[in-house]
Amino acid sequence: MRLAAAACGSSAEEKVGGSYADQVEVEGFRLVDRYVRAEDTVLVYVRPSGSDVAAAVKAPGFDFGSSPPVAPTVGLLFQCLAEGYRIPYRDMSCRLSVAQLKEDVASFDFLGLDADDTNAVKRGRSMVLELTIGCSQPG
Repeated sequence: MRLAAAACGSSAEEKVGGSYADQVEVEGFRLVDRYVRAEDTVLVYVRPSGSDVAAAVKAPGFDFGSSPPVAPTVGLLFQCLAEGYRIPYRDMSCRLSVAQLKEDVASFDFLGLDADDTNAVKRGRSMVLELTIGCSQPG
């Protein structure tokens, strides 16, 4: 797992996004990776399939039920389930997207899953969530 800490050269936006990510809980899911992509903090979780994602995701200022995705897909790998925008946190405006790895994805080695999790996902017994958090100056 990459669990990257904020580097000395990190921007204020990246640091606040990382701090917001520290407040996120995904009940019943296990955090398997955390990293920074551009200035966004990405959290990767795994849990047995059939889990109620909407009930599991808890974050300050985010309501899964009232945060439908703007676009239903995130690239070829993930299906967007919910997106929250303009979430006030500290002195910034944050966004949170919740996406699920599509079932037909053949290769996902980049996610940092161990062999047991990889096999469970490939067999449809586990699911992968990717939460992406980014913060910026309001404006």
